Amino acid sequence: MTNVSFTLPSWNEWLKGSSFVSAKIGDADEGNIRDYFSRVHAATEALLRQILFVGFRLNRVTYADANNWLYHNDITPDRQKYSALINILFKGQQKSWDEIIQSQQDLGELWSLWIDYAKVIRNHVLHGIRSHDDHALQTVTLINKALMMSLDKAFLPVVGGHISGALTAFNPRLPRGTKGLDIAKLAGLKKPGKRPTPAKDVLQRMKAIRLFTAVEDLSLQRGENDEHVKGGGADD
Repeated sequence: MTNVSFTLPSWNEWLKGSSFVSAKIGDADEGNIRDYFSRVHAATEALLRQILFVGFRLNRVTYADANNWLYHNDITPDRQKYSALINILFKGQQKSWDEIIQSQQDLGELWSLWIDYAKVIRNHVLHGIRSHDDHALQTVTLINKALMMSLDKAFLPVVGGHISGALTAFNPRLPRGTKGLDIAKLAGLKKPGKRPTPAKDVLQRMKAIRLFTAVEDLSLQRGENDEHVKGGGADD
């Protein structure tokens, strides 16, 4: 089978005005295909979570509460749960996920390609399940880029701004938050996603495993000592 290559000429121009996405990709070198593929895919997942963040804010969840909830809950974008959550969060905008997807030509197909191909390839590579050649990774990267651009355009009339950029530029501005809202209830979720065991507990348990040799983090210790010195100077 002959490999067919595609390009996305409008990407660089779009990225210039998309500070949120460009910050996630950083200075990744396109020549390092595997690293660049990972960075762009991570930026895509971050943008999908950013959409949820905006949805929470539209429902008057405070910035801090929305940020904290998303940090402590693993929302993996998929066809059913993600779209259902979008339907809940954007109900006030009278827009469903299907309506948003259908507002842009080919966005529905891009979303399907991301779920059925790009996301699967990324999981294979990340978890060492199966290797894929550079051409496949480049294809996934293009799908990610096109999906981000199309989602950004589709949400523009819904939220009054570019989800790929600075949220402070939204017009109208996102509403003030109300402290103490039950976010899980708002999102229709029964329980939070599982978070990793706290790092300090992991380190403590590792000390009991004979294969490991515990080495103190001198840089951390030095930083703590520096802070102590600064504090002592202030009291004198």
